[in-house]
Amino acid sequence: AFAVDFQRFGASVHADLLSDVSMVAWTVDLSLDMKELLPLVGADCEMTKVTEDEGFQRYMKLLDAVQRWVAGGSAGVAPALASAPFLVPLDISRVPWTEPQAQRKLTVFLKCMSKSYMEGGWSSIFEDRGVARARWLFSFAEPLQASYAFGSQLGNISEAMQEHQSGSGDRAVVMLGTQALK
Repeated sequence: AFAVDFQRFGASVHADLLSDVSMVAWTVDLSLDMKELLPLVGADCEMTKVTEDEGFQRYMKLLDAVQRWVAGGSAGVAPALASAPFLVPLDISRVPWTEPQAQRKLTVFLKCMSKSYMEGGWSSIFEDRGVARARWLFSFAEPLQASYAFGSQLGNISEAMQEHQSGSGDRAVVMLGTQALK
């Protein structure tokens, strides 16, 4: 079912239909539960249980499949997206910031996700494919009535990004959302 939906989506972003629209990035509405995943993060990429998590495995398979579909160029499902960076979705609303080591574990998680399999990392998502490089899409979602310290959360994620930088120039998009207003 997902493959059919993505093919329909690909047809809707065909270059002929976009005429005056410039595609700057693309993503899928999918994310991991960081509250459940961060406790599995170890000291480094090898010393972890994250890659054994069933939800993480499904997430990675789906992201890899979507990128392969698009990366097929003119033969791909959505060739108009091939030159735009893929935004790797990660909802960090449920990161347990008050737990010990949360900041360090998030830094390790980002580093390991950004490193290729050949470099001892967990994914090929950020590999240079000769087109626009993937970027993180960090999202925060909180109930409308909640007291939410967005500034400190943004500071936490910025610090994690800076700590894992390896000169690769990783970039991120940050999105803050809440439930619909009534």
